[in-house]
Amino acid sequence: MIKTQNIINLWPRRVIYVMKKINRPRLATVFLIIAMYLNPLGFDVIQLILIKLTGSLLNANLVLYCLAALFFGLYFYFSGNNPIKEVKDIIKSIYYDKIKHFKYKGWW
Repeated sequence: MIKTQNIINLWPRRVIYVMKKINRPRLATVFLIIAMYLNPLGFDVIQLILIKLTGSLLNANLVLYCLAALFFGLYFYFSGNNPIKEVKDIIKSIYYDKIKHFKYKGWW
């Protein structure tokens, strides 16, 4: 016979594990949306409020860039992507495509 105490102890761990696995991509998406909004290129209200609070445009931009970097970092953490590896793979693919192109044309 299965003891009820063991089932009660195992159930919350399993539920927590499943919820973490389900919510990680959702959290990553939310953090990406926030980071894209905070990136200081197209919003005016937050910029104006920060200029009034900090007293200068430079400090307001610095705050917004730091917040955007924080949320981009949280996105990469929760999505499981490594941005350095992604950029490295893109550069390698461009480089190898150019080599193939030059070898095909006889320039290399």
